Amino acid sequence: MNQAQEHLRREGRACYKRGEYSQALDAFTRALGRAPSVSLLDNRAACYEKLNDLPAALKDAKKAIQLSKEDPTGYLRAGKLLVKMEKSSVALEIYTHGLRNVKHTGQGYELLCKAQNQLRSQLAPARSVDPLTVLPRELAEIILHHLTFQQRINACLVSPQWAKFIRSSSDLWRHLDLTASRRRVSTKFISRAINVAKQKLTSASLNNLYDFDKTLAALVKHCPIESLSLHNVGLLSDGLLPMLKPAARLKRLQLNKGVQIGHQVFARLVLQHAATLEDLDCSDLHMPQIRWLEGRYERLTILSMRAGRLFATTAGGDFHSELGVLMPHLRSLTLLETEASTSIHTILNLSSLKHLNHLDLEIISSRNYHIQFPTSITFLRLASPLANWLPMKIDKDEEASHAAYYLPKLKHLALDLSLDKIQLLLFCLLYPPPSLRISEPADASLEPHQPILPLESLDITLESPDHLTNPQVYPNLRHLIHLTYRHSITEQAAIIVDSFPHIQTLDLSESDVNGHDVKVLLQLKDLRHLILDDCRFLGRDAVDWARSQGVRVDARDSAASDVAGKKVRYG
Repeated sequence: MNQAQEHLRREGRACYKRGEYSQALDAFTRALGRAPSVSLLDNRAACYEKLNDLPAALKDAKKAIQLSKEDPTGYLRAGKLLVKMEKSSVALEIYTHGLRNVKHTGQGYELLCKAQNQLRSQLAPARSVDPLTVLPRELAEIILHHLTFQQRINACLVSPQWAKFIRSSSDLWRHLDLTASRRRVSTKFISRAINVAKQKLTSASLNNLYDFDKTLAALVKHCPIESLSLHNVGLLSDGLLPMLKPAARLKRLQLNKGVQIGHQVFARLVLQHAATLEDLDCSDLHMPQIRWLEGRYERLTILSMRAGRLFATTAGGDFHSELGVLMPHLRSLTLLETEASTSIHTILNLSSLKHLNHLDLEIISSRNYHIQFPTSITFLRLASPLANWLPMKIDKDEEASHAAYYLPKLKHLALDLSLDKIQLLLFCLLYPPPSLRISEPADASLEPHQPILPLESLDITLESPDHLTNPQVYPNLRHLIHLTYRHSITEQAAIIVDSFPHIQTLDLSESDVNGHDVKVLLQLKDLRHLILDDCRFLGRDAVDWARSQGVRVDARDSAASDVAGKKVRYG
């Protein structure tokens, strides 16, 4: 600081002491005009504060922080001003930020600590109360039931009282869910869970265990296990069969990634529990092939499988041709193929599954599929960009073949097929065959009377939505309430608005939708939810505007990195 600047600083301080704040402000401003400094900015901020110009004072305090982040002067002045401006929470953040940057020595650091502690005590409630000490036990358990198992384990770390409460409530341990464990789970923790649950532990999701065999044997022996999910437990050998045999109530079995099992062991395992098994999920487990031993799986209602050769998997013939005999009460079927077949044609007759209402087929082969659906289906997903789906020929009767595809109860349809193969399939699925249509009206200008399918949801890839807008062919689509459209949306928004007036949920993720399209789409009077994930031509202002109109908008960018959570230790 040169002599002229020092003279102006002394003059400003003298004026400040005499209460001449305007003259002091002028002197400090002229001094700052020669060279900025933290002390001069703080002096001028003090003058602004006395003149009740708090925004100008705060501006100088921020400049002081920018000029020297390690000097506590700017943080102290900014915090004091923010408290005066009734922004105490922001002031607390300023103090906290200052403590991270200021050196942990000297009077300035001590003053910052003192200011932070005083403000924190002022902002804190008059008395902190542990909710577990005032809430009825039943109500506390209801609240904790809304947490995941991992969150309840984390809550044990809050205090010894919380840990004691959670570990004394058997209802909170009905599902031993270890899927989120990143470190190996000790057998001590498993023993505690079994003891606390007191015969109420009926569901277990096992993952990352120190001793899988010992854990599973203890659970089956001491708990009435009805649902079992295995993750990352390695190779399952013949020893699994006697170990699981005491589980006489097993209703649901799920084998996930990180599990290896031979097809013979798998077949014997499923047959062993055929009398009770209702839900079998192996959709995350890859097996080269699947074999079923002779028997009936009377109770099985949900089957999800992922395998290489799905359509020739039983000793007596094709797996699908025997489903009606093996699993007569099947309601949900998911088949995911992982290896391409060398055959040219495959017959897939599922008509014997009279109770089937959910069908999900994912095929990677490029062969022709002659298929017959049961008319009970309400949900259908076909994912096979290379396959040809053809109506099954029945006595060379084209109408009977069409009827084999027509699904009168269909509510949800998802098609991931090549564009050149989707039109015929849509027609067969959605347009009633002649025998099911009602006679033409007398007035030829009117639409023919025909059953209106209760289709509610459509997930499809087409070059243009106008392929679906023919009212003569697809009158039922005007009643859609959920639409997922996987293609270019350029100049197509108006077609969607005109053709599907009752849409409530619209998913245009990964499309080229822009702000103008969003404005057009919001003309849909019933629209409640708009999903626009990974739409690279969409601006943030369009998303904010849509939300301001009362529409829920999801606009996630998958390129953004996910923040990893903390590791949790069990036991």
